[in-house]
Amino acid sequence: MQEIKQIAEMAESQQAGNLPMNDRSSQKILDFLVASDLKKDRLLDVLENSRNANGEVEFDYRLKSANTETSLEVCLENIQTYVQHELSPVLEAKKAKEEQERPSAELRRQQEAQLALQRQQEARERNQALFRELNLELVDIPSGSFTMGSNDYDNEKNPHQATLKAFQMSKYPINQKQYQAVIGKNPSNFKGDENYPVESVSWHDAVRFCEELSKRIGQKVRLPTEAQWEYACRAGSTGKYCFGDDVNQLEKYAWYNENSGSKTHPVGEKLANSWGLHDMHGNVWEWCEDVWHENYNGAPVDGSAWLTGGDKDRRALRGGSWNSDGNDCRSANRYRNYAGSSGNGGFRVVV
Repeated sequence: MQEIKQIAEMAESQQAGNLPMNDRSSQKILDFLVASDLKKDRLLDVLENSRNANGEVEFDYRLKSANTETSLEVCLENIQTYVQHELSPVLEAKKAKEEQERPSAELRRQQEAQLALQRQQEARERNQALFRELNLELVDIPSGSFTMGSNDYDNEKNPHQATLKAFQMSKYPINQKQYQAVIGKNPSNFKGDENYPVESVSWHDAVRFCEELSKRIGQKVRLPTEAQWEYACRAGSTGKYCFGDDVNQLEKYAWYNENSGSKTHPVGEKLANSWGLHDMHGNVWEWCEDVWHENYNGAPVDGSAWLTGGDKDRRALRGGSWNSDGNDCRSANRYRNYAGSSGNGGFRVVV
């Protein structure tokens, strides 16, 4: 209240003498009102709460001079009016400046949007260049539903309907050249051709490859889920293999124990399934993202990875390998291994 009294008296003396406010006086009033809104609000609350039942103020601090006395409320109103008057040129100038700068601000926004688009395009070009360098071909897998599993073995039961969104999957298992380029080493037992599938990799190794590749291309790369793998392997088929039930036709599509010569072979040498994916049967076992479960009771039906429950130390593999028999190369066949074990494990990726 004392601060308001001083400001009001100063304003009154200046106005009584018909003198303009000087810079110091104006600054003091502005400092109070701009920086002390909380003070002003508290004082007004006190005045409001002090009114009696008849609406009269029970106390009133009045500023007195020779011929006048002015209530605190009027002082506040007068100060506010004065400040608004003093600030009006400033506000008008600010408004004019904003109007003048608006086109420039809009231009800046357009330039920033254009720069963002340019960066996105550059990122896409880098991604494409890296994919070309790695020769990592992706196949578009359409959305759809299929019957996952079979009644042939307990760990393939119970057959159930799964519905998946569209995704992309690598056309071939990851080969040794690609693995070497991303990880910097080649752990494979069978060497001699950079297009041999990488093998002797653990589930953790495969995940690391996906993580490193994701960082380089700025896009999420991961292992397929079991549902995605089987859906892509079947490619619309319902038999034991992507081509039907005749195991005698398997040699056209797979390297397995009947024709492999006890070793892996360059990817893509055998026929693709109807969606253009090679080596889904045989050559190398392929890691999937899922935790191992002994059957499909409670499995997701949306194609997502099954990561809860089960044996968290083991992960699922699919497809069979160069030393598997025809039965292990079936579309529905499931295998498991410890996540840290390598064995005959290879993998392909999804985006």
